[in-house]
Parts: sequence; C-alpha cells; structure tokens
Amino acid sequence: MSNDYYTASGPLTRNTKARAESVTALFAGIEAGFDKLPAELVLKQDRVTYAADTGAANVYVVALPHAPAAYVEGLRVSFKASATNTGASTINVSGLGAKAILRVDGSGLEAGDIAAGCVYSIHYTGTEFRLSGLTASAVATQLGNGTLATPALRFQSDTGVGIRRVSSGVASLVADGVDALTWSASAVTVAGALAVNGNTTLGDASGDSVTLNAGTIGRPNNTGTTLIGGGSDTLYSSGARIGLSGSGASSGSKGTLELSAGACGTAAAGDSTILFYANNALAGRITPTGYAKFTATGSHVSATGAGHEFVWNAAARLMMQHSHASNNFGFEVRYTGTPNGTGNEFAYFTDTDGTVIRAAVRSNGGIANYSANNVNLSDEREKEGIAAFDAAADLDAFLAFEVCNFRYKDQTHEDDNLGVIAQRLRDSHPDNERYVDPDAWVKPNGETRMSVYDGDLHYRTMAQLQHAHRLILALTERVAALEAA
Repeated sequence: MSNDYYTASGPLTRNTKARAESVTALFAGIEAGFDKLPAELVLKQDRVTYAADTGAANVYVVALPHAPAAYVEGLRVSFKASATNTGASTINVSGLGAKAILRVDGSGLEAGDIAAGCVYSIHYTGTEFRLSGLTASAVATQLGNGTLATPALRFQSDTGVGIRRVSSGVASLVADGVDALTWSASAVTVAGALAVNGNTTLGDASGDSVTLNAGTIGRPNNTGTTLIGGGSDTLYSSGARIGLSGSGASSGSKGTLELSAGACGTAAAGDSTILFYANNALAGRITPTGYAKFTATGSHVSATGAGHEFVWNAAARLMMQHSHASNNFGFEVRYTGTPNGTGNEFAYFTDTDGTVIRAAVRSNGGIANYSANNVNLSDEREKEGIAAFDAAADLDAFLAFEVCNFRYKDQTHEDDNLGVIAQRLRDSHPDNERYVDPDAWVKPNGETRMSVYDGDLHYRTMAQLQHAHRLILALTERVAALEAA
C-alpha cells in the first residue's frame, strides 16, 4: 500500500512472529508521512500558504511555513507587504526564484498597487503571479478615464443623497438629487452655502492663492456680519474685532490691510495701513510710508509724521534682552550720513517738546552731555580690594608712554586729535599693559581693535600730579630751610 504520504515497507503475516525491524520500518514510514504534512497549528489557522514579506519595495520575499518543491500553475500565496511598491515588482517564494507580480488583467503594477502593511493574495499562472481582484489604483484609473459607462460609480440613497461620477475626471456629492459639490483636478464648485467648522487653510506653500468675491462667509454675530467684499467693508466683524476697512470717516483713521505683489499702494498719506487695538483702545499703527508707531496712551506724538514712535506714560521701560552666546552686538545703529562728524548724531535725547537736547551720541563716536552731568558708579559698597595707588612706584611707567597727535583715517576735518596709541602704550613699559584691552572693540565684520582705559589713565595722571605736588612742597620746605641757614 502506497500513496503521496506513505509507502508500505511490507505486510505483516497473521499468526506469525513480527520481527522488530519490520515493525520499526512500518512506524518509520508512518512518521515520514506525517512529516510531509504542515504543522497542526498552521493547518488550523489556514496559514499553509501565508507568510510576512521580508524583502523591500518592488522586491518581495516570503518563506512559507510548508515550502513547495517548485512553482506550479494554480499555486496560491498570501503575503503581508512590508513596503509600498513604486512600480514593477517581483516575489521570491521560499527561495524558488523571483517571479513577476502583475495585475489581475495581466498588466504591470503601478505605484501604490501594493501598500505597506496590507495582505495580498496572488496566484501562479505558470509564468508569473497575478493579484486576485482589482487594486485601488486600478479602480481609480478605470473610473477616471471613462472605461466604465457614465455614471461609472454612484452611491445614492432613496432620499437623493450620495456621490456620483459626473463625467471623466469630475465627481460630485449629491444632496436632494442635485450636485451640491462638484470637484475635479482643477476646481471645486459649491452650489449652495458653505459652512466650515474648525481650522481651514486656503492656498498652499507653492504660491496658490484664493479669491473671495462679494458675498457672506460665516454667519451673523451679535453686532454685525462678517463680509468678504461687497459694500464699503473689505472684511469686517465688529463682534470679533476684525476690522480691515477702507471707509474711515477722516484721514488717519482708515485701517486698510494691503498685501499684494500687484498694483496696490493707493492709501492716502494720512491713512494707516495696519491698526492695532488692545482693550478697545488704539495701541499702534503702521503708516503707508512704513513708519511703525506704538502707544500705551492711545495717542501719538505724530500719527502721520515721519519717524517711528514708542509712547507710554506708565512706570515702564523700553527693554531689549540679548542672550546670543557668540554674537555680542546688542543695539546697532547704522548711519549713512557724513561719518566721523560732530554735527551728525546717531542718537539724541530731548525734553518733552523736543526743543532742548540734553545728550547726543555723535557719528564720530563722541558722547555730548549738554548739562555736564556725567557720573560714574563710585560707591564703596560696590567695590572691593580698595588700596591707595602708589604713584611713586608707578612714576617710571607713567613717564614711559607718550601722548600723540593723530588723525583718524575716515575723519572729515584736518584738525589733529590728542591721545594715546594702544600699541605704543602697551609696549612702552610692562606696567602699562594693564591700561590696554587688546580685543575690546569688535567691528561688525568680526575684526578686533585695541582700546585703552581712558578713565584709569585720567585718574593715574591725577595721582601723579598729587605726587608731584607733594614733592614740590617738600623741596620748597628744604629750600626755605637752606635759605634761612
């Protein structure tokens, strides 16, 4: 007795002794037959021809729990794809070699026909594997190119609500038997009112824009209606305090938001391009000429004049915080007028009406104090290591450096300046290095320049004058004593 699973080694004769080797051979044949069957759990779970893919996109690989000896026509394989295909694909089943995977109609796969994480059933035709049933992209292709009769796809209830294909490349949502919303690759058309709840994005990063013609979007609120176009209001919602309007009663009160790459810029000189309100009070504006004016009092020094403004009357300060680790520039003023001049200021500070200048920072770097009220922090409570300066010990170093006449390379006048040169001061005596900072001045391009501590030099000179005065007094006394003798 023999079959695909068992081959008999020889029958046992009745009423005869069975030899051990004969019985063993019979059991070995039975065991070999069971070895040809799939595992019990695989059979119970119907996974004889199922396996998870271990390959990659377009190159799929599976190892079946009970591997076939060869590809045969009609072989069915189910597999879970690990990656989405991008085009033509193959599959290798249990190491039998790669075979092409085609659509059910024999056409080649297109991108997305096999999706990562999805399970697919394929059948071997004798030359390649074919997917069972239409893929999602294949259905979309047939609906889009009109290969199915119009309407190609239609879901509609008995109340006239559903979805249908209008024509090639055009579909619609149906309400009461009417195409309420129709869309294609180029446009979306809404037959009636459109209500949007939640966040909505119009346009995209590629530069597409949205045009809103005259009409109403939204619903009436407690005090007004939100309008897009139509009438004098460009966009207005008094309840939500969104007011971009070109219908102000007087110059300076119009708040027109004008963002365009085309022919805009029609606002009058007194109008404000953008207005800002806080707690129903004016907080700021940006004028058509580009000046920013912010106020905490509800008024401006000049709402329409040239110049930027920050106006406040509370106990507050105008603050800037700079916390960048490598860029040590905090506040930079770029002056394009005559450089290194005494009549041009980077900044100046005035009284309330602006008629009396109290201080100025000139374009030559000088600081002008019109009231001579310069002060330096000198409180003993802020200092430590206080000791008298030894002018006598410092005399040689003091006499070693020189005061020079010089002119700056970019100065616009011919008058000489009087001062010290950092490199000469540093090299004149070892004790003079303490009065030089080699990297204190950093130019915008990153180059460093040497500086000197003027204040230290001034007080050093004062100490030497005091020391010289004491020497003069002592010598005067000695001369007087000698004369008296």
